[in-house]
Amino acid sequence: MSKNALSVPGKKQKFVDITSILNNPAQRTRLQNYIDEVIRCKTKILDENESIRTLRESAVEELGIEPKMFNSLTSVYFNNNFEQKRDELEKLTLAIESLMRISQ
Repeated sequence: MSKNALSVPGKKQKFVDITSILNNPAQRTRLQNYIDEVIRCKTKILDENESIRTLRESAVEELGIEPKMFNSLTSVYFNNNFEQKRDELEKLTLAIESLMRISQ
């Protein structure tokens, strides 16, 4: 979520001192609930990242694919940015070819 998605244009966010939150039992409980939920989310992310590592290792071992290539392919599929990546690679290829001609 972008930072601006929650802000009101032209209105500056005013923050409350943490001691006032901690001194209010209801707000302290709400804060603890937010923290607990973030911890649960971060734990899920760690678990999913471990699953991704395991899948990548299996692909590398079983198929012999380079880990970097596997990561690149999964990123392109996940982001659904085939055309953008193709354009970037074409520009990079042209730049490399041009630089190689200059250095020879």
